[in-house]
Amino acid sequence: MLRFLTPKSLSNNGIFTGKFPFLSQLESKNTKFSYGSNLKVNLDEGEYQFRNDYDPSIPDKLFNISNDFLESKCENSRIFNLLAEDVFKFKDYTNVLLSSWLKNVNFWYFYILEQESKPNLSNHLEILNKALDDSYWIKEKDLDETIKNCVNTTPAIDVHTHLFPSTHGESLFLYGIDEMLTYHYLVAEYFQTAPLDMTPQSKLIEYLNLKKIKTIS
Repeated sequence: MLRFLTPKSLSNNGIFTGKFPFLSQLESKNTKFSYGSNLKVNLDEGEYQFRNDYDPSIPDKLFNISNDFLESKCENSRIFNLLAEDVFKFKDYTNVLLSSWLKNVNFWYFYILEQESKPNLSNHLEILNKALDDSYWIKEKDLDETIKNCVNTTPAIDVHTHLFPSTHGESLFLYGIDEMLTYHYLVAEYFQTAPLDMTPQSKLIEYLNLKKIKTIS
C-alpha cells in the first residue's frame, strides 16, 4: 500500500501522480482511462493519479523518503517512524508484536524501492518468494495447531449479554439458558417478528377488553 501511495512528484491541488513499479507486456488495448472521481491512469507512461484524503501529507513525506533513499541520503528507520508517529500515533514501543510488524513493513518498503531501481520482472517475483519464505507466515501443516492455540489462549467475555464472572455481583453475574433466553435484547428482537397476537400490545388489549367486560357485567 505504501508503495502505491509514493508519488513521483509532489501534489498538484491534492492530486498525486504515481509510477507503476514495472510493466511487462501490456495485455489491455485500453491504456488510458479514468477511475474514481476523475483520476486518470496512463499505462503507456506507467503513471496513475491518486488522492490521500486521510492525510495528504503522507504521500509528500513518502516522496521525500523515496527520493532520499535513491540518493543514498535516507535512514532505513524513516518508514517505521512515519507509520508509528504520523499514521498510527503509536507511542508504546514495548508492544513487541506491533514493533515487529512495523520493522517488517519498513524492511519491505526499502527492499522494493531498491529492486525497482533495477527494472526487471524477476525482482518482483523475488520479493514475493522471499515474503513466502519468511518465518512470520504460517505454514499449512501448522495451521490447525495455530488456530487451536489462538482459540484456547484468547480471553473472551460476552459483554453484550452481561455474562460476567461472579466477581461482578448479581446484576452482571448472569448465566444459564434462562438468562440467555430472557435477556431483554433477545426478548425485544423476538417480539419484532412474533405473530401479532403474541405481542405485549395484543396481550394488553386482551386484558383491557376482559376488564371492560367484567366491569360492565
